[in-house]
Amino acid sequence: MTGRPDFNADDILLGSGLNTVSIAASAATFGSYEYRVINFTLTLGLESGQYTFTSGQAGDIHALSYVEFATIGGNEVYYNCEGLSGTLDLQVEGSTYTLTAFSFSAKDSEGIDLTVTGNLAVSSTLCECD
Repeated sequence: MTGRPDFNADDILLGSGLNTVSIAASAATFGSYEYRVINFTLTLGLESGQYTFTSGQAGDIHALSYVEFATIGGNEVYYNCEGLSGTLDLQVEGSTYTLTAFSFSAKDSEGIDLTVTGNLAVSSTLCECD
């Protein structure tokens, strides 16, 4: 991650909606200055492959973001650095989602370019309800 300490996730969550899968990897304890999160929102039912993202354009990646502590106008907040563009290599085997590589660019609270890269794996039983 550009100009940041290494990000080693303490928790990785997988959630699903009617049309999307959300993956959130967090580091440190919520409420602390060190707390950070990387979020991915993808189309439900994706197959293994490489996917690209451009903010404001339709596609199988709906959103990418990185959340970090920031001071804005004298207020301490968790700032959501929304992804501008990016790619991810996805492997799906049953209910296991592995992002073998991901990279996306964003702007931080001061408008400085930020690049987030890495990999992660999360598994869960996703159910389809009638």
